[in-house]
Formats: sequence, structure tokens, C-alpha cells
Amino acid sequence: MSEEVQFQPAEIYSTGSRAEAVAVADLNNDGRDDVVVSTSSNFDPENDFKLKIFLQDEYGQLQEPVDYLLDGDGTILPKSIDVGDLNGDGLLDIAVAFDGERIDIFLQLHDGTLVLSESISSSRSSKIAVADVTGDGIDDIVGIGSEEVGLAIYAMKDDPINNRLSYIYLMEPDDSISLALKDMNRDGVEDVITVVKQSERSALAVMLSESNGSFAPIQYYEIDEAFSVNNISVDDLNSDGRADIWLSVDGEDSDTTEMVFYQKDNGILENTIFASVENAYGMLLAYDLNNDLSSEFIAVPLQGNTISIHRKLSSDRMLEHFSYDIPEDSYNNFQGIDVGDINSDGIPDVVIASPSTGLVLLKGNTQGINLAPLADAGDDQATRKDQIIFLDGTHSADRDGSIIDYRWRQVSGSPVILNNTSNGFATFLAPLSKYSYLGMDESLVFELEIEDNENIVSIDKAIVTLDGNIPPTAITNTFQVVGADEVVTLNGSSSRDLFGEIISYEWKQVAGEPVELVKESETTVSFSSPALISSYPSISFEILEFELVVTDNEGLESSVIAQVNVKKLAPPMAIPVSAQTVYSGEEVLLDGRMSSDADGEIVSYNWRSLSDIDVVNYPNGTASFIAPIISPESRALLTFELEVEDNDGLKSISVINVTVERNMPPIVPSNLMKIVQPNSPVTLDASDAFDRDGEIVSYQWQQVSGPSVAIANSNSVSANFTAPSEQATLVFAVTVTDDDGESSTFDTSVRVYELIPSN
Repeated sequence: MSEEVQFQPAEIYSTGSRAEAVAVADLNNDGRDDVVVSTSSNFDPENDFKLKIFLQDEYGQLQEPVDYLLDGDGTILPKSIDVGDLNGDGLLDIAVAFDGERIDIFLQLHDGTLVLSESISSSRSSKIAVADVTGDGIDDIVGIGSEEVGLAIYAMKDDPINNRLSYIYLMEPDDSISLALKDMNRDGVEDVITVVKQSERSALAVMLSESNGSFAPIQYYEIDEAFSVNNISVDDLNSDGRADIWLSVDGEDSDTTEMVFYQKDNGILENTIFASVENAYGMLLAYDLNNDLSSEFIAVPLQGNTISIHRKLSSDRMLEHFSYDIPEDSYNNFQGIDVGDINSDGIPDVVIASPSTGLVLLKGNTQGINLAPLADAGDDQATRKDQIIFLDGTHSADRDGSIIDYRWRQVSGSPVILNNTSNGFATFLAPLSKYSYLGMDESLVFELEIEDNENIVSIDKAIVTLDGNIPPTAITNTFQVVGADEVVTLNGSSSRDLFGEIISYEWKQVAGEPVELVKESETTVSFSSPALISSYPSISFEILEFELVVTDNEGLESSVIAQVNVKKLAPPMAIPVSAQTVYSGEEVLLDGRMSSDADGEIVSYNWRSLSDIDVVNYPNGTASFIAPIISPESRALLTFELEVEDNDGLKSISVINVTVERNMPPIVPSNLMKIVQPNSPVTLDASDAFDRDGEIVSYQWQQVSGPSVAIANSNSVSANFTAPSEQATLVFAVTVTDDDGESSTFDTSVRVYELIPSN
């Protein structure tokens, strides 16, 4: 049974300096959720640039924070953090991203403390997310940069020598720098979801992991150009078992809109714009807050003092809206919110990083919910090869019901055959640690999932430690960018084995356009990069991947992937330009000089008529023709083709249409003869003149016959003169010219006649 989601009034935990990002995880391996906050500068040396760990004690209270120093300054800010097991030892570690510079990795030790183990230099560090996207059981780091093309994946390994592989996937990030990791296709491996730029408009990019360290071709879903993205969140938004994508966007005229891409049965995402809200949301999170097996929707505005909880999304709005007060602040970091059980009462709580205030805690106070069961996977153990290990989950409990199922599975470490039973126990035969040659430990991590009579689940982990050893380390130049027809060398000579020797090196291609590998030496192969033509007139790359497997004298193997990005030849883009409408007899210019080539230069232009018109080509990319004479009041549509060729011999063709019209001269209606008195002022008026296909731009009056008079304003629509004193007939001509240069001349007469009044 589920009830309304309620929260107690917000609790504030000061961080002293500006709070940037927050995450919830068990950070000292005691089975309780803790909170980590990164801070930047507030001119407080004791609190500036710290990783603050708020540990939860046995009474469900957050203790004073334990601080770890972050190396930052006013321009290099730790704006992004995430948590995961980054070395396969079953303990949760922290990755801290410094915008545009590096990613620091803090590993958790078995005593619950943290140590800075590595700094990864990376310009793709504006936002990071941590999850297993390569399917090896160890969490990886995915990062994007605010002004850096490409998405980086740092595939973490449980190898103390070669602890990660790096991959770059070329795409242009959107201004929102949005990033999420979620299993979109239900294969058990997290996938990558981000927002990118395509042709100056935003698009969703979904990278589905293929569970072997590679990804399927990127799926793009266009977002209407009228919207800019603030943030994204990925979850099952309509309780159909499939992950959907929730976006906060700004629309035209500053309208703020919520948008959802729902996933259909075939895995395709379908866009739905479902609600307009008053304030743009900067933080989005979907989470089951009341244990009803359905997510609630948590939203915090970019600027404001409330957190909103929505029970569900409909086709046109967000339903059942509840708001709770938080400090007034700017909430524009999507990693500034997280959910966990911060006081160990079985009810989810919400934590928020308020930049100006510190850590904000909203404790859940849901009435009448089914409390989640408490999973207990037993104590961690240490063992040796060939010992039988018992995993005991029978100390798990349910506070308001009963446990109906126990499910054990291995999360990481050397694989074992797990004898799983339904009464809470599981057993396996301990293998030889893969680190035994160095005398180092290996952690086997097992996860216990229990389910209560209300179908609510809870998870706990147990760690079994074995003696360790590392296999040889395969090392090569893992990333290269080359052009077409270049000789590329793959060299594995830097591979090493600390306690033996490498006896074989095996190279093979695993992805991309097939090439022929030529063995140059025991450790080195080469190939000629293929000449590939892009489908679009822009720079793109073909990713070739090669695997090096090295084997040592003990039969242990290690592998590494080398990625070679081959720059494709981009065809030129033919851009024909001309006037859209011309007149008969006019010389018309055809201009191809706006054509371009993304990776070279255009070496030839050729204009051709598809309408049987003579065209004169010029070397500079232009051409001309004389518009043919057509009958009055008719039109002719002419089609011309521009072909351009670049320095690589690639060609492109585009066509343009030109309409030919016959220009009609202006018309002046016939005017009746005017009769005026001698010596009287006279006005000549051509305002009735008109042009059927344009406008009149000039008038010119002149006298044709009769006694000579002085015409005033002779170049205006109305001219003036004074009638002569004698009786006479005067004839004047007006010439009117239209905007296309056509003229017409018409006469008008003025009779000077003295009228003698009768007595």
C-alpha cells in the first residue's frame, strides 16, 4: 500500500564554501548510506575546494564531515562527482571532475578512508557519470566537455598496472552538457544518453553498449529547434519496464516545457511534449520514494526555493504536484541532487547541494508505506584457494512483513560457480587469485537481493578476499587519428610482465572497415588506412579497433584495444546562387562561389543548362546566360545544374531554378482635355498611371506643342505651369518609367479659352 510522499522540514548542513555537487553512497563500507559534497571557493581556506564526506552513524545521524583536499582554483571547479566501484574491490569510490581539466579518482580503502589514487587529464570533464558501460562488472567513467567535441569513456579495470582504457566517440555536445547512464535495452549493461548538436539544433544521442567494450551505432533523436535543453533524467517513466528519457527544456517566447521520449516495444524513442511549467527545472530525478514500485518525479527549478514531487506524468501535464521549501538559490547543476536512506529508517530521503547554503537534507516521512526489507549479506571474509566459502544472508530482516526470496549473484572478480539456495545461503569453491604471482589480494564481490511480501527488494554486498596476482600488461598506442592511404603502425613492444616474460603477441582487427595487417616484427603490425568517402559534405571518421593479446610464460593473457580514427574524404558541397526571377533579354549571373569543401579545396566548376539555354562558364565559378524572349504575360522556368570537383577528385551536383518573366510597361489612362482661363495656374497630373508587374519610379513632363510655357516640377507626378494670355491649345507628354526600366509616354491637352461672363 502506498501513500502520499511527505518530507520533514529541510535540514541544513553547512559546507562553509560553495556546494557544487552531491552524491549518496556507502562510503565507509558499514552498510549505511553516506553523503559526499564537493565545494569550490568562498574565500574560506578551511572549506574551499574540499571533498566533504558526511558519514551516517549507527543512530541514523550525519556526523561532522571528513574533508579531503581538492586541487582547484577560481577557474577550475569540481562541478561534477559520481560514485562507483572503480577498481573491482567491492568498495565504492568517488570520481571528481574539474571542469575542462581533469578527473580525480578517490579510492575507498578497507578501513573506510579515501585516498587520491589517480588524476586523469581530460578536457571532457565538465560532466561525468559512473556506471558499468563495458559489461565487465567494473564501473567506468563517462565524461563530456562544455567546449570539447567528443564523449570520453574511461573503461576501468581491476588491474593495478593497466587500470583503464580510454575511448573517444566523436560528437558535438549541446550547451546543456547533459549526460545520463541507464540500461536502455535491458541487457544488464548501462548505456550512454546525452544531448548533442546536429546542424545547429539539439538531438538526443543514445549509445547502446554491446557488453564487450564497444557500442552500437549512435541513435539520434531530433529535438525541435524551438527548444533548448536544461537537463535530462532517465528512468521507467510509465511503469512498462522500459527506460524513458525526461527532459526539462525552454521553449519559444521563454515558455518552459517538460518533454519525454517514451521507449516503445521496438526500442525506438517517441517524443511527447506534455507540460508547461512556470519555472525551468535545473535538477531532475526519478525515484520510487514510497516503495510502490513506481517512480515519483523530483524537480528543482534553476532558480527558486521549492522542490516539487510529482506522482506521475500524463500525456499533457505532470500530476499530483507536492512542493517543499528549500533555501532560495540557483540550482543549475544536475548533479546537485540525489536520493538515499540517510537516517536508516527504510524511507528514501533527498539531498541537495545548495551553492549558497550547503547540504540540504529532506528526510522522508511517508505515512503508511511498506518499509523496505533490510538485506544483510554477512561479514566480509578472507580465504585461500580450494576452500569452500559459505555466504550467509539469513540475518536479513523485514520490519513490517516477511522475506519471500533470497537471490545471490556475483558482481565482480574471478568468476566462480555459485551454488545458490533459497534459504539465504550460497556456497562456492574459492579459486586461485589472479594476482597470486604478486602476492596481492583480489576481491570477489557478491550481491544478495532479498524481496519481501510486498515485492519490495533490498540489496547488500559481501566481499571475499583472495590472494592476488596480475597477468602481463598489454600496452600500445591506444588512440590515433590518420588520413586516407597512410601507413599506420600498431606497436605492442611496451607491453610488460613483472614476474616473467611475454612469449606471444597477437594482433587482430575487431571493428571497422576491414584492413590487411602486415606483421613487421614480433610486437608490431602495420596497415594502410582505407580511403573512405563520407556520405555527407562534412568531416567524419571511420573507427577501426584492433585488439592486442599478449601471453606470458605462465599462460596468463592480457589484452588492450587500439583505436584508429580514419578521416573520411568529404565530398564538396555545390551551392548554386542566382536571382529567382529575371526578365526577358536580361543577362543573368549564375554564381557557384559559395560552394565549399570541408577537407580541401574546389578545383573546378561546371554550369550546365537543363533547359536548352546557352551558358557561358567562367573560371571563378560563375556563369551567365541571356534570358530568352517570351510572350507577354507568360513565364518560363529554367533549370541549371552546377557540378563542382575537389582536389580529391570527388564531385557534387546541385540544381537551381530561374523563372523568366516578360516585363510589362506602365500605363497612363487617357485624360480628358482641360479647359482653362488665360493666365491661370494649371496642374498636369499623372497619378492615375500604374504598373501591372511592379511600380513606377520616375515621371518626366515636356511640352509637345502650343505656345511655350515654363513647366515646374517636370520630373514629378504632378507638374505646373501658367496658361498663356492668348487662346490656344497646348499639348504635353508625360513619360513614366517602372522599376524594371520600361517606359511609356502619353499625351494630354490643355485648351486656353477665355470665358466671357454674360450680363
